[in-house]
Amino acid sequence: MASLSESTWESIKQPGAYIERETGHLYRVPPEALLRGSSPLISKLCNNPSTFVKLSDDPNAIVSKLRTIAADADVKPNF
Repeated sequence: MASLSESTWESIKQPGAYIERETGHLYRVPPEALLRGSSPLISKLCNNPSTFVKLSDDPNAIVSKLRTIAADADVKPNF
């Protein structure tokens, strides 16, 4: 299995399905959420930086498949 990319919330620049490593929460980032010059559709504010693992290029990927990918990457899904 190819290694999955990790990033901070601020550095997510590609649509896809991401899991927050610390909580196991799933975030679906559609292309329209990343349009340049528009207000972000999703914002996340926290004191401690989080690490996000990109599980799929498809923000609408099937949940059971995403859980399997997360588990294979040693990230406990919480969705």
